[in-house]
Amino acid sequence: MLYEPTPGLSTGRNRVVCAARGQYIAITDPDIAPEPGWLQTFVDAIEEEKVFAVGGCTTVQYPGGQTVALTKALREYHGAVEQPKNSSQKSLMV
Repeated sequence: MLYEPTPGLSTGRNRVVCAARGQYIAITDPDIAPEPGWLQTFVDAIEEEKVFAVGGCTTVQYPGGQTVALTKALREYHGAVEQPKNSSQKSLMV
């Protein structure tokens, strides 16, 4: 467990990324409930497709039980991952 005294989502994530020592980094939010097997799916995608980053589909589930997939406009708002310059690797959405 790490403690980051400076508030902010990006600050906390940056702290974790800097402290990471493994081969991969997986980040979720406290209000996220990943599907069973999600992490293995991402690892498989990275290794099979030879990509540098993967992401998944986000579905919003409201307390009343209503489930809504993000619209194309909202997905585009979050932006695509840019491929590093001079890299033969690509990004992949699974």
